[in-house]
Amino acid sequence: MKNFGMKNPNISLEEVGIKKFVCAYWNLSPKELVAHTVQNRQGLLSNSGALVINTGKFKGRSPQDRFIVKDKVTSKTVDWNAINKPILPMYYEQLRTKMLHYFEDKELYVRDAYACSDENYRLDIRLIAEYPWSSMFAYNMFQRPSTDEILNSKPEWTILCAPGFKANPDLDGTRQTNFSIINFDRKEILIGGTGYTGEIKKGIFSVLNYLLPLHKDVLAMHCSANVGKKGDTAVFFGLSGTGKTTLSADPNRKLIGDDEHGWSKDGVFNFEGGCYAKTIDLSEEKEPDIFHAIRSGAILENIKFFEGTNKPDYSDSSLTQNTRVSYPIHHIDNIQPWSKGGVPQNILTKSREYIIVKTILPTFHSFEDDALVTDGETTTVEPTSVDNYYTITKAVFYDTFAGYQYLEPDGGVLTFNTNAVEDTTFTYFFTFNDPYTTPSIVVSRSFIIRDTLPPTYTLTIDTSALYAIS
Repeated sequence: MKNFGMKNPNISLEEVGIKKFVCAYWNLSPKELVAHTVQNRQGLLSNSGALVINTGKFKGRSPQDRFIVKDKVTSKTVDWNAINKPILPMYYEQLRTKMLHYFEDKELYVRDAYACSDENYRLDIRLIAEYPWSSMFAYNMFQRPSTDEILNSKPEWTILCAPGFKANPDLDGTRQTNFSIINFDRKEILIGGTGYTGEIKKGIFSVLNYLLPLHKDVLAMHCSANVGKKGDTAVFFGLSGTGKTTLSADPNRKLIGDDEHGWSKDGVFNFEGGCYAKTIDLSEEKEPDIFHAIRSGAILENIKFFEGTNKPDYSDSSLTQNTRVSYPIHHIDNIQPWSKGGVPQNILTKSREYIIVKTILPTFHSFEDDALVTDGETTTVEPTSVDNYYTITKAVFYDTFAGYQYLEPDGGVLTFNTNAVEDTTFTYFFTFNDPYTTPSIVVSRSFIIRDTLPPTYTLTIDTSALYAIS
């Protein structure tokens, strides 16, 4: 068991129970981690020098597989719901033990980092990962400690990340083989069965989202932020995919951060040390700052090359629409020193746009042949989160003949009776029970009947064929 790289000489992996491993690489530089990734045949280099990886089966986060250990610390302080899902301590300990055994024949990559640019709220982190590019992602996305800080590091939180390790749902209390579990008593996060790097950063955001409001009187925010020439701070709220990164990368304003921030009595501060931007349809003309940030030290996820080249084809969504790039914030020229700003003077909300992404052409059941209809265009953009699905709680149907009818799904099916005639326009509104927003979000669709129908017919829509995205 050998250790390479820069580390605190007084600590070892045995402190977290890892007693056997092949070797451990501590705090390697981005160039070294790129070399390891390429040598391990886990990545390639693009024409700009960025590392290109494929995160495997999961190309987005899986919120339905994120758990919080329900124990004496959290039982009365967490709002348990469909998103904050509990798991018993016994399952956590069981998975943890299995993961430590999984590490025994592995090379490990250790990264010391911290979250929160405001020293008053600093959270020291140690990532212990199976893959070199997981360590590089942590280097890009978290705050980077100095050499002296690394040599004296004492992490408060530890992340154990093993994409190749899979849970047994029948025995381990998980939903699937992949999982992300937060344990506030142990101050640990376990990530297994998924190589999607966003689970690492969102795990720490969940920790801060719990700790800062509860213990520090700080508002944790999912937003981007920047500062104007007069020192005016602006924050841009919005869920993943709504354009926070693009809006905050304003050439006339200095960037504080693109995704996760705290708001204290003194102002706004970045949790992170990097940016995690979507790259689908990226171009130099539309988003020059992001485009030029994709260079040596950046990690491109799940993109394809133009055939016969190593030039990224950002229009190619064959692997996923959720193509991403992570890079340290200093890849952007126009940044705010120390990633902090004053109390916000401008607060903007980027609306979450919901789009039906599966074809929802209705099925008509009548005594006659199916009616001919023309449906509006559908969109095939995938969700940022693989389980970003929502329950339809209400539907309102309107047509120019019968007016409004208010319906609720019955057994997953919406049924609408009407006496429509040729060229009747229908509009239907679906209310989604969105766990992230209040009130619920409404999606509307329209179509036109192009044929005369029987005197009465039934329009049936299978609600299982509908879901929404950001």
